[in-house]
Amino acid sequence: MPLETESTPRNSATSARERAGALPEDYPPVLYLPIVEVVADPADAQLEYRRTKDGRTALLAYSALDRLHAGMGAEQPWVVMPTAQLQPIWEVDRFDTVLLDIAVPVEFQRGSAGDRARAAAAEDGGAAS
Repeated sequence: MPLETESTPRNSATSARERAGALPEDYPPVLYLPIVEVVADPADAQLEYRRTKDGRTALLAYSALDRLHAGMGAEQPWVVMPTAQLQPIWEVDRFDTVLLDIAVPVEFQRGSAGDRARAAAAEDGGAAS
C-alpha cells in the first residue's frame, strides 16, 4: 500500500517497511474509523477524511474506542474494521496518509463540544472587530 502512516510517538525509528508505504508492524488488528454520519448498516458508512496543513488527504484511525473518543469527541460516529481492510479502501479512495490516534482540536470535532467551541471562537472574533 503506497501511503504514508503517522502516529503518536511510540517508537521514533521508522522501519524500511514503513518507508516503503506498508502499514507499520505494530498496528493493531482492528481500527476504529470516524464516519460522516451514523448508519444502520456498516456497509453504508462513509469514512471521514481530513485535509492536512500541507494538503494531503488523511484517514484518521484509532487503535481503541476510548482513543477515538479522546481524539475526536464522544459524539463522533465510527465503525470498526480489520486493519487489513485499509488496502481495499485505499485502492478506491486513494488517501495519502493514515493518522493514528491523533487528537483533533475541539473546534474541529463533531457534536455539541465542537459546536460550543466554534460559537465561542466566532463570538471572540466578533468582539475583536
